[in-house]
Amino acid sequence: MYVDKAVVEFRRDARTTSEAAQKAARIREQRDGLVAFGQDVTTPTLMCEQGARQRGLDLAVAAADAAHWWETGSVPLRATPSARRPWWRFGR
Repeated sequence: MYVDKAVVEFRRDARTTSEAAQKAARIREQRDGLVAFGQDVTTPTLMCEQGARQRGLDLAVAAADAAHWWETGSVPLRATPSARRPWWRFGR
């Protein structure tokens, strides 16, 4: 599961899916429909391990978040952390 920083900011006052949809509709209405929201702005992204690796995510946290979502239908309101690379791997 990948939670982008933009999702955290957007969902602070719109915790449920329906609240997020209502918030997006209000924003579109206020801006005369001249705004589009990408998936990484309004909802977390469930992805495979390969996708998580390519994004450089902390795989343990992403997997735990996905398992939690499968069990409860909710996701933590914090960005998924990046994997930490050993200092000797920087620049490669």
